[in-house]
Amino acid sequence: MIPASEAIARARSCDPSNPGTRRSACWLDSPPTPAPLGHRFDDRFVGGGYGVPSDQSREAIDLTARTEAIFLDPTYTSKAMAGLIAYVRQRQLEEGQTVVFWHTGGQVGLFA
Repeated sequence: MIPASEAIARARSCDPSNPGTRRSACWLDSPPTPAPLGHRFDDRFVGGGYGVPSDQSREAIDLTARTEAIFLDPTYTSKAMAGLIAYVRQRQLEEGQTVVFWHTGGQVGLFA
């Protein structure tokens, strides 16, 4: 493993204007260790518990499928998306802020 500063320097040296080159591809060999970002954990969107859809998760499934053609499972991902949607509606995210929503799968639940 190389120091984060070196990995970041490598990524910055990549030329994203070069066709076929993406900055993230430069990190594949040795991803940098991210600095602490002050994560927030918000469990308000868990609803009735594991495998129990909530009104918010049902809305997230419908909205995300209609607007983004992304399918969410009713157990985890839809509840996380419901939280993200609520944050957007409540203006808890700043303009220009980078937000990553990591869709972890769960497609098996779609056909259950």
